[in-house]
Amino acid sequence: MEFTLNKALFIDLDNTLIKTISGKTFPLGISDWKLNEALLPIIERAVKRNYIIAIVTNQGGIEEGFITEAQFISKLDDIIKELIKKLNKYKGVRIVSEYCKSYKEVYERKPNPGMGYAIALDFNIDMKNSIMIGDREEDKGFADNCNLTFYNVLSSSLETLFID
Repeated sequence: MEFTLNKALFIDLDNTLIKTISGKTFPLGISDWKLNEALLPIIERAVKRNYIIAIVTNQGGIEEGFITEAQFISKLDDIIKELIKKLNKYKGVRIVSEYCKSYKEVYERKPNPGMGYAIALDFNIDMKNSIMIGDREEDKGFADNCNLTFYNVLSSSLETLFID
């Protein structure tokens, strides 16, 4: 039996995959978000190459009481639905997610590799040939700890990703 590894495009959620509509650093509510349109062509190119899209996000606001876990899950579901709608011309789009609701230093919280390893185990991810896009030092640390290639969402080199 042959064992196939998948590649994944790991993407941070806040200020990377989504931005606030209000322009504030932190959302004013669960509907204060919009997809980062600049990232969509990169995601499309990854999907064309059969990458799994893996959303990884620290959500310490749940533990801090700024948002309930049910509210966050509803928001994440809406984000994934919107992303699927944008990618509807591609067959077999796979979008997965992991979040850490703790604000404390735990194995699942970025920059620690817990969320990455959970996805890698569940979806047979080849971490060495996968990519992480984020906006913060903790995202870069996560990429380093998971052996992923890191790109900052603000980097101009991001535009060349997945271009032959």
